[in-house]
Amino acid sequence: MTPRPQYSQHRADGNQAEIISALEKAGATVFRVGQPLDLLVGFRGTNYLLEVKQPGAKLRETQEDFLRFWTGQASVVHTTREALEVIGAVKSEWKNLSVGNVKRRAAQ
Repeated sequence: MTPRPQYSQHRADGNQAEIISALEKAGATVFRVGQPLDLLVGFRGTNYLLEVKQPGAKLRETQEDFLRFWTGQASVVHTTREALEVIGAVKSEWKNLSVGNVKRRAAQ
């Protein structure tokens, strides 16, 4: 069995309050857990783990370790739109058109 990564509390990214507000307006329940990822979100009977990052920001090593270790759902979001898409509150404009986990905007 893989050992659990150790975590420490870090400050919230500047876009987190805006994302939380949008999720709550969509009807989601949001808890700031802070570690190993930022948010625990409940929406329409499903739970989501979200890590909020500023556009261009990278995951900390402990977050990368957690995502490799975790076998459940977890997503990294940079914008309100991405967070709402992850929980299914808005239709995604993205389709998985590439190899791996990289998503690209679908051709119009």
